[in-house]
Amino acid sequence: MARAKRVSPEDVEELTDLLSVMVENVVEKPDDINIVFNKTYSSIAFEFDCAPGDEGFVIGENGQTIRAIERIMLVAGAARHLSVSVRFRQERP
Repeated sequence: MARAKRVSPEDVEELTDLLSVMVENVVEKPDDINIVFNKTYSSIAFEFDCAPGDEGFVIGENGQTIRAIERIMLVAGAARHLSVSVRFRQERP
């Protein structure tokens, strides 16, 4: 098993861009997407929300869309030897 590496600014930027592109392509109001992250040595935890009314597009039928987004982000993180989590906030803070 590969050793975990330190999260670099490039990792954060690339993974944030990936998440942004995926979510922007399933919602009607892509300008209303908010993505925040918290990083530790070798992990990044993403949280995002979208405009009211777009939640159903992000979740998808039986949660298929959000699960697909989570899986793609996990694989992208694993390719960089990082632990990545994604949480969709249905209610804006």
